[in-house]
Amino acid sequence: MAVIWRTGLLYSFLAVAGLLLGSGPLAAIAKQSHPSCTGTSIVSQLEARYPDIRAKLERAARTIPNGEGLLWRVTTPDGAVSHLFGTIHLSELSVPEISPTVMDLVLQSKLVVTEIPDIANETIVAEQSVLQMGGLFLGNGKTLKDFMSPPAYAKLVELMEQMKLPPFALIGFRPFVITSLISIPSCELPGMLASTSGMNNSVDVRIASAAEAAGIATTGLESFAEQMQAITSIPLTDGVAMLEKLVLHDDQIEDFAATLVALYHAERMDLMLALEKIEMPFAPLAEMPDSFVKSMIVDRNQRMARRSVPFVTEGGAFIAVGALHLPGEEGLVALLRKSGFEVERVPLQ
Repeated sequence: MAVIWRTGLLYSFLAVAGLLLGSGPLAAIAKQSHPSCTGTSIVSQLEARYPDIRAKLERAARTIPNGEGLLWRVTTPDGAVSHLFGTIHLSELSVPEISPTVMDLVLQSKLVVTEIPDIANETIVAEQSVLQMGGLFLGNGKTLKDFMSPPAYAKLVELMEQMKLPPFALIGFRPFVITSLISIPSCELPGMLASTSGMNNSVDVRIASAAEAAGIATTGLESFAEQMQAITSIPLTDGVAMLEKLVLHDDQIEDFAATLVALYHAERMDLMLALEKIEMPFAPLAEMPDSFVKSMIVDRNQRMARRSVPFVTEGGAFIAVGALHLPGEEGLVALLRKSGFEVERVPLQ
């Protein structure tokens, strides 16, 4: 499920990698036309083939607080109003239109806050990504071959070749980088590599761009260095295990991407999170190490919530972060409530 947790920094890595390889394979991919998105939602597959498991999934999802909804109104005790919105780090190919309700609120805000600052400025994002790239390597002359099982490593090389990517240029990176690369939906990859920042006109970028075009100030909740620290704090053994599982079940990659997109449009992030809570006869990619969830979601939620407090206290802020940062007992909705704010779901239609 790495497609779910990918950060802006790793999107940017893809674009930077394309620049570094010049006219090589990544650059060639960047020049390709967008293929059609493929894949079938896992939830839809459960409904058709395993209705009892689908019902169990629904029950598990209902135990996740604040699991439904992408847009939330945040009100201070004094009545100042801000909004919190869950994004998806994919382009108009997957999310053709952002809700008019959302865009109206963006243009009415005094400040737009995204995960990282200057997200709509491709040059700044690419420059910051280059500065942080050292942390993406294993170092000490090590490559993924030193840590992966022979069958998984052989399958990784095969996948790289299928993607027209040179294994020798990529196997020195940390496993999460390669996991993120492989798990990108085929329809999104050319656009990401063609974009200087790697963000490929994502929902986040479109929101920030609209704000800047209207003269509204923008800022971020995290630095690039902090996102890098979140990535590097994942134990290497867990990162390798995730990568091995992905390459050995690569036939599920497009289905997981389709699942995320379908549930995003349905505003059901609780179902996405619940996939790892139930046993299924397929889709082993749903299970993730606790260390990964803690580093990429839980710890970052705490930081995002803490830094959101001054903005929502002032009022007039529109805060846009990845949708899976919102639900759960340790999600942003719950954390902002614990900070003394009233947080209510706002219908998108």
